[in-house]
Amino acid sequence: MMTMMTIGALMLLGITAVFMFTRIARKRVLGVREKIPDAKLVELFGAVAMPPETILEILQLIGACYGIAYAQLRPTDCFISQLSKIDSWRLDAGAEKLEKSLQEKFGVTVPQGLKTFTILDLLKLIEGRKSERGRPQDATSSDSQNPQ
Repeated sequence: MMTMMTIGALMLLGITAVFMFTRIARKRVLGVREKIPDAKLVELFGAVAMPPETILEILQLIGACYGIAYAQLRPTDCFISQLSKIDSWRLDAGAEKLEKSLQEKFGVTVPQGLKTFTILDLLKLIEGRKSERGRPQDATSSDSQNPQ
């Protein structure tokens, strides 16, 4: 029969292992990637026509969900092959939190089943969603809703 002290020691060992392996996964994915200033970071995402504040808001959200500094994120970072490795030690809690936040703030969900889906892809998805929302209805769709 295990004593309470043994159980406590095993729990402490388990918690320590999770933190340690999360840190190792973060190092493997990000390496010794430098944190770059906001202005330069926004320039890296020049392929999207979004205000710098929105780009930074999304990057900060991703960083907070995955427990990494947003200034270390890059457009080519892949959710499936890179960020999910960092999050796997936390039972995908970051991915779930990000999914919920993206749905609430931007009305988008990360597509499932893709082999690659990068941060730049996410920004383009959000950009497309915002342009759809801002687009006025064309005359044919409004006429079909109001028959005379």
